[in-house]
Amino acid sequence: MDALNAGVTTLLDFSHCNNTPDHSDGAVLGLQQAGIRAAFCYGFFESSPEVTRFGDHAARIADFHRIADTHFASDGLLTLGVSLSELFGLPFDHTVAELAAARERRALLVNHAGCVFGSVLTTGITEMDALGLLGPDMVHVHCTSFDDAEWEILARTGGKVSFSVETEMNMGFGRPPFQRAHRYGVAPTLSTDVVSLNSGDLWHAMRFGLACARADAADTINLSGAMPETVAVTAREALNWSTVNAADAMGLGEKIGSLTPGKRADLILVGGPAMEQHPQVDPYATLVFQTTAADVRTVLIDGRIVKRDGVLITTDLATITADADAASERILGRLRDAGRALPGTPPGAWAAIEPMARGFHEQAVLAAKNGRP
Repeated sequence: MDALNAGVTTLLDFSHCNNTPDHSDGAVLGLQQAGIRAAFCYGFFESSPEVTRFGDHAARIADFHRIADTHFASDGLLTLGVSLSELFGLPFDHTVAELAAARERRALLVNHAGCVFGSVLTTGITEMDALGLLGPDMVHVHCTSFDDAEWEILARTGGKVSFSVETEMNMGFGRPPFQRAHRYGVAPTLSTDVVSLNSGDLWHAMRFGLACARADAADTINLSGAMPETVAVTAREALNWSTVNAADAMGLGEKIGSLTPGKRADLILVGGPAMEQHPQVDPYATLVFQTTAADVRTVLIDGRIVKRDGVLITTDLATITADADAASERILGRLRDAGRALPGTPPGAWAAIEPMARGFHEQAVLAAKNGRP
């Protein structure tokens, strides 16, 4: 509902922590009840694997197939996807099994890629390429630590990329690599990522992203002691990141992403009386630089109105926000009652994970050398 309110008509739901089968069903149900268009990307990651409710990894794969059979037997607003476990956070044959399950179901693939500096975690592009495991059905999120060789692989295999600008800048993931994407001809898309931290709308992401892209392009010129004479990226290009580029990345370019006869009627109307919406000298600049969720007046999904005159009409907002507050209090209350605090990243956590990750990485290197997943 937060996304719809902000004019986001389609989600790639990187459903990261499905800790029980009930969580998986609940996540799909939430999307269905919201009435949004979405790819539900089933996440194989567990936040507490030591007390798993699934059993072994094969049971986890089986639950993914259960979700596919239960909720995705017919064509509708929801499509099926897979969120891969963190590369080298698990044995490499588990990753291969996740890829195989996704492709058996023709599911969209998404993974965290190249975002942990000084570690082999979330790398693996070279090894997967050597084994023929990459393709245009994969969305690689972040890619901030990738070198030129890895970018060449992404471009050659038709991989899609998504930059979570606010997360990357706030959580130490590095600078969003717009310049490298441009150099290799890879069309950027944007994601809001952790909406418990960041804004949940793409207006903020476009503004932050455009500022980063322009600043990065100007750096070389500035360091030479000169001023850039033009901006490197236009507001219209930034709007494409969250429209046509995003639809193509999700494999939905023939259905949505542009105002084209024959496509589905996923539309938003922006404007209204707010001061920042007037005057509208350049509509692209107004959209990217001035618009907020409050300026999204009307939203249609597949021709069905879900927001009219600035108000969501398909849900009782007072009830849903009260439910969210109550759920938060229950969860945090259980933590307090157990004498626990919310976890941060413990000192030395990355270093502690690295020996295990390197072992799994060596499995992938050996598989690539032998040419067998």
